[in-house]
Amino acid sequence: MRLDSILSLLFPALFRIETKIDRLLASQSQLGNEMAQIDDDITALTGSVAAEQTVTASAVALLNGITTWIDAAVATALAAGATTAQLQAIADASAALKTQGAALSAAVSANTPAAGAATTPLLTPAVAPVATATASPASAVAPPPNRIP
Repeated sequence: MRLDSILSLLFPALFRIETKIDRLLASQSQLGNEMAQIDDDITALTGSVAAEQTVTASAVALLNGITTWIDAAVATALAAGATTAQLQAIADASAALKTQGAALSAAVSANTPAAGAATTPLLTPAVAPVATATASPASAVAPPPNRIP
């Protein structure tokens, strides 16, 4: 067989192999980008959860502060001559706030990791994104398929 014949058979096969490799690299790069987006989403979600816990803890402190202020005002009013019957509605409201604050505090405690406890990320990328190779014009025309033929 002549060299021309061998090369004419070899070049189309090499072009098909190169096209498949380009598609694989594009798919791998796309997967890497998707994994990076998932990692960013998880980081944002973790931050939102931490912020929510901080807001909830602040609400508990606020409720506790309000009830302390109400109780002090009731005590002052009683000392000034107000009757228990006159202040009963305010005392009941303070008791209700204490109950709600205790329930909120219990919920925060139940859903907050212990101090210094290590948290495990839900997902970690197994591989870093791979840079795409320069695609040949033939592979740039069609998008990468889901399955390599």
